[in-house]
Amino acid sequence: MTPLLQEDRFSGFRYHVKVHSFRIITVILAWLFIAAAFYEKPELLTGLQRAIQRGMEAAAALSVDRHRSSALPFITVAAPTRWPASPQRRSS
Repeated sequence: MTPLLQEDRFSGFRYHVKVHSFRIITVILAWLFIAAAFYEKPELLTGLQRAIQRGMEAAAALSVDRHRSSALPFITVAAPTRWPASPQRRSS
């Protein structure tokens, strides 16, 4: 019997089934825990959602402040109040 080589050890179908079944079971368990947490303590999930949203907004604000041009600090571009009217087609 030949010893397993490093490259042959992870190439089998059984290994892939084992890895992906573990991943699927982990995802199912995570969703079950989230559902149980929502059922038992919905305020925890609401608070977590708000914290994540505030963190994303803070990161976006930092990103915008850092990428602003310091050479032209007072120039802003305003959106048009209304679009120009499109030309009317004449029916002949």
